Amino acid sequence: MGSSEHLGSAAGGAASSAAGTVRDKAGTVRDRLSEVGSTAGEKVQDTAGMVRHAPRAVVTQARGNPLAAGIIAFGVGMLAATLLPVTDAERRAGQELRDRGEPLTDRVKDVAGDVRTDLSSTVQEAVGEVTDTARDAARTTRQQAQSSVQDATRQTRQAAGNHPS
Repeated sequence: MGSSEHLGSAAGGAASSAAGTVRDKAGTVRDRLSEVGSTAGEKVQDTAGMVRHAPRAVVTQARGNPLAAGIIAFGVGMLAATLLPVTDAERRAGQELRDRGEPLTDRVKDVAGDVRTDLSSTVQEAVGEVTDTARDAARTTRQQAQSSVQDATRQTRQAAGNHPS
């Protein structure tokens, strides 16, 4: 049981078993990769077929619909523009636009601030006027109520004075 022969035999058996497991797993992986490769190949073929037929489908769709033709042309142009690198002339033009637009942007910000200030003061004035009007209306209503009470009191006294008790 403790002999070197027994130990060698056990190690050989374990190595043989491990090698068999590795062969089995490798076979499973190979089969799965084959399936995935086959499926990917089919998808590539399907996509290639769609791409081959796409120009014909686009032409067919565009014939009866000029708006669709315009949209397609615009999309193709945008795609082409994204694929082309930016030239030095375009870079310079963009920088020039930024440089020229900066003062205009600053002016727009100033005008927006002025408008906000003007609107704020106008709103405050309107709130003040509404408050004053409400205060005047309350004062007038109170005065009219007091006057009505005084009139009613006077009329009640006169009526009481005219009746014999």
